[in-house]
Amino acid sequence: MKVISEMLYEEKTIEIRGFGTFYTKERKPRPARNPRTGEICPLDKRRVALFRFSPEVRLHIHEVPELQEAIASESSRFMESETRLSQVQFV
Repeated sequence: MKVISEMLYEEKTIEIRGFGTFYTKERKPRPARNPRTGEICPLDKRRVALFRFSPEVRLHIHEVPELQEAIASESSRFMESETRLSQVQFV
């Protein structure tokens, strides 16, 4: 993990054949909301670490019913949070 972290810090892409790819992406600045106080605070541009599964792993995931359920529930939870965020009106 230390090596992967160091390489991502240096903005390098790490590909593990047959498993997936770790990479970084720069997110643009945007307004955010503190869920506790409702206060709007700006988020500066930032670099985030991401992971993309290889096609082989993606196929295997779709064959395992427990993983399909987990992915579906996580996806629906993500979509709900995105919907709530899109309904927030920034002043």
